[in-house]
Amino acid sequence: MPSPRLDNLFNGTITVNVPSRRTLDASIGYTGGEVAVFAEGSEGRSQRLDMTLGWRPTPGIRVEGLAAISRLTRAHDGSEVSRTLIPRLKLEFQPRRSLFFRVVSELRDERLDALRAAGTQSVLYLNGVPSTPETNRNLRTDWLVSYEPSPGTVAFFGYGSTLERLESEALSGMRRATDGFFLKFAYQFRN
Repeated sequence: MPSPRLDNLFNGTITVNVPSRRTLDASIGYTGGEVAVFAEGSEGRSQRLDMTLGWRPTPGIRVEGLAAISRLTRAHDGSEVSRTLIPRLKLEFQPRRSLFFRVVSELRDERLDALRAAGTQSVLYLNGVPSTPETNRNLRTDWLVSYEPSPGTVAFFGYGSTLERLESEALSGMRRATDGFFLKFAYQFRN
């Protein structure tokens, strides 16, 4: 039976920012400590590392990279509950004030162990079925074009897609999972 209450779970954060320059900025942050593993009703240890790098080679071009990794382990034996790795890249191009292009691509790689009873190696059952380890990997890419010829008049066109891959396949073996388009026009009537 899991403990009905977990007390005195401490964690902390350290962040280092590179002083922003006209063309470059960067930061790195670490968060770690004791947390509740809610799905198992037990205590765990969490670690998360976030890194960002921004580069603006010209006033109309911006590039931003982000990488995040987090890991959750069980406090009683140090075994891994979950691990998530997310690299992300954002490119923006604005050739003139009225026209803007953006593409954001993010790879999400998640691993989750089978749920275990608090303080033991016994696998938990969900709806009468034993929980199993899971791996999720997908690549999400979103494109946006914005055109604003005058204040109040704007047109947006966007496209997004998600690709997934099976655990046994290489990154090149990704399959299309979802697609989405959107189109928006706005016009402000003036007197």
